[in-house]
Amino acid sequence: MTKTRGSSVRGVLNELRWHPERDPSRARIFYANRVAPEGFTIVSGDEVEDIGPSSFTIGGSTIPYYKVFRITEGSTVLFERKED
Repeated sequence: MTKTRGSSVRGVLNELRWHPERDPSRARIFYANRVAPEGFTIVSGDEVEDIGPSSFTIGGSTIPYYKVFRITEGSTVLFERKED
């Protein structure tokens, strides 16, 4: 599978949703979550309900894109935020 064209979280999520060669059910979205014991949460790409200009929605919760640090599809990394 090819790497995604979008370099942004929003671009990757849109490609997962609309590109015929992508499979959202195989995607995993990793995002910072200060209340989770590990400090982050992992959700499946097929749980994404809405993709907005600055955030996406999962289970009625709005997640800002800046909290996402990795998106994978199977063993392929589609997005990874560089550490400062």
